[in-house]
Amino acid sequence: MTTKGDRCSEAVKTSASLPVWEYNVLDKTFKVNQAWCSLIDYNCDVSEVIAESDFCDLIHPDDLQCFNEELALAIKNQDTQFTIDYRIRHNNGEWKHIKSIGSICSCPKNASKNTIKAINIDLTNYHQAIDRLLYKTKMEELLGDIAAKLVDLNEDAFDNTVNELLQSIIDFAGADRAYVFLFTPDKTLMSNTHESCAPGISKEIDNLQEIPVTSIPWWTTKVLKKEHIYLRTLENLPEEACIEKEILSQQNIVSLLVLPIYYQDNVMGFLGFDSVNREKIWTQSDIYLLKAIGKTMGSSLNAFKTKLEIIEAKNRAEENAMLKTAFLNNLSHEIRTPMNGIMGFSELIQMDPDKPELVTHYAEKLKEDCSNLLNIITSVIEISKVETNQIELNESHIDISEILKKIHRLYLPLAEQKNIKLYLDNHLANGSSLVLTDKEKLKHIISSLVSNALKFSSKGDVTIHAERRESHILLSVKDHGIGIAPQYHEAIFEQFRQVETDIARQYSGIGLGLSLSKAYVEKMGGKIWVDSATGQGATFYVTIPIKK
Repeated sequence: MTTKGDRCSEAVKTSASLPVWEYNVLDKTFKVNQAWCSLIDYNCDVSEVIAESDFCDLIHPDDLQCFNEELALAIKNQDTQFTIDYRIRHNNGEWKHIKSIGSICSCPKNASKNTIKAINIDLTNYHQAIDRLLYKTKMEELLGDIAAKLVDLNEDAFDNTVNELLQSIIDFAGADRAYVFLFTPDKTLMSNTHESCAPGISKEIDNLQEIPVTSIPWWTTKVLKKEHIYLRTLENLPEEACIEKEILSQQNIVSLLVLPIYYQDNVMGFLGFDSVNREKIWTQSDIYLLKAIGKTMGSSLNAFKTKLEIIEAKNRAEENAMLKTAFLNNLSHEIRTPMNGIMGFSELIQMDPDKPELVTHYAEKLKEDCSNLLNIITSVIEISKVETNQIELNESHIDISEILKKIHRLYLPLAEQKNIKLYLDNHLANGSSLVLTDKEKLKHIISSLVSNALKFSSKGDVTIHAERRESHILLSVKDHGIGIAPQYHEAIFEQFRQVETDIARQYSGIGLGLSLSKAYVEKMGGKIWVDSATGQGATFYVTIPIKK
């Protein structure tokens, strides 16, 4: 039968080379072996007895209560094996993570005295590995948060957001000061653009504006090569960095880490972390992750810069478009005035009963050309309004049937002149043709489609069709003209675009009619499309919403 004394003796034999302490319950002392002393670099003899109070002074204050409670529980339960996890101070000031595993055993020489004997396992490396993993995970989360916050920032929020991110790095990594320096495009000057500081640390941003890059040559040379700078102490600086050493000393900087901010091959500046009045150790893992932050910030700054350039270009384009519209309006006024005069005199000539027949022909031609020119000017002005989103609707209740009849009568002479039949196929019943829409824009849309149908047809007929659907009025214009290949069905609605074929080039026009019609239809909430094939004519469809 194995007794407590036997187990105690066996434990002594198996633990001779392991860190061991024995707690004497009566004397309240700890007896430690040489392996235990070596564990924390404690100065002791081969078998050292330490008072309970002195032993407890070595235990981390946050773990002392738990240690005493577990020890008391082991004494109370007598035959129960126990484990205690705690931290104990090494001679160098660092904390060791220890797991003590032991039990109560009666000393064989004196059964009246009980001791608690524990083998101690050093778990420091394990805890450090866990801490490093957690640190890396949190740093990666921070990096992702930085990238997410820097994306899609507007100009007003950018500076505050960057400063908040710098502060979050300070809080997480334990630096005293975090900052961003950006170079000018020619890399001759640099300025401290953002800075965050820990409590009690003075800000330097106001003193670090438009600094010549040549003022700290060693530093900037390394940064421009996309190299980081890590100084655990200023004594690590090489001789050629004497200027930098003097500047850093004046700011009481003890340790620092500097990482380039870059996008592709363009170094934009650097991200820095200072430790003031105390030494700061940055691990290789820290440096690797913070390098990634510098790179991410470079990508974000580049994206933000590109976004600002796009906005600026858009603003310039809109301003230019508005200036162009104003210019075209003014040009229209200047052209229309003499053009109206010419057309007026043409009409007067036609009214003269004694005029020669040839003069009448020329007067009609002159009036027709002036009218075409005025229509072109009007279209150019309207399309410029489309570009600047200045189209406005003037809605009223109108009778579509009446508009279709007028357009049909208007284009009948042209159709007869080309020997083409122009039909009006109106299926809108009385009362069903009333809609709320823009009358002039609707007239332009239908007129443009009928005009094109007659222009591109040399035979057959053209049909204007109308019918009422549940939510809209469906209009269509069908012809038997040259047709449009499917690959051009989208292109014909673009500005200044016409189908590039030898046949199409025989017809006049500047390619604005369909583009303007599409803009009007979409502004009115409808749709426009074409169904056609080469040589088989074309049918253009338009929907006009029925507004209640």
